Amino acid sequence: VSKLEKEAAMLDASGEAEVADYHKLRLEIAVLERKMMLEITRPERVLFFLLPGRLVKVQDGATDWGWGVVVNVVKTASSASSALPPTASSSRGSDYIVDTLLHCALGSGENGTRSKPSPPHPGERGEMHVVPVQMPLISALNKIRVSVPSDLRPLEARQSILLAMQELAKRFPQGLPKLNPVK
Repeated sequence: VSKLEKEAAMLDASGEAEVADYHKLRLEIAVLERKMMLEITRPERVLFFLLPGRLVKVQDGATDWGWGVVVNVVKTASSASSALPPTASSSRGSDYIVDTLLHCALGSGENGTRSKPSPPHPGERGEMHVVPVQMPLISALNKIRVSVPSDLRPLEARQSILLAMQELAKRFPQGLPKLNPVK
């Protein structure tokens, strides 16, 4: 044990400060990205881009759904009776529900045994379901739009979207191109 303690004491820890600085910078970047997405996803800015077929990344707390496809955007009725002034309530974006086609674990979703849909675990098979997503849960917008079939009730129609998304992931191994907020 003492031999291992001596070896541990002799290890070079000269890069510790740089690693700590790097970690601090990564945390700052994450905070700034969240602030930027809050501004980007304000309804007056984002509704123009949330067209059927647009790829959006959905993050619900610690649950990362990955990329999904916008099917429809609906303004909720509760916003009309909101006690907040229109500018304050609409700036949050929770007045809108984005019906999004997401990759869900088998057995979850519309007719599944689970009450709430959940993303599949890595390597696990799943199926596509239309899931209502509040606008603040959208963490990124994509440049790419895919063609959405007019009827999404058949499983084959929804799975064709999954195949298209998997093909896009192969074409863009460094990640799908995000929509530039400046352009």
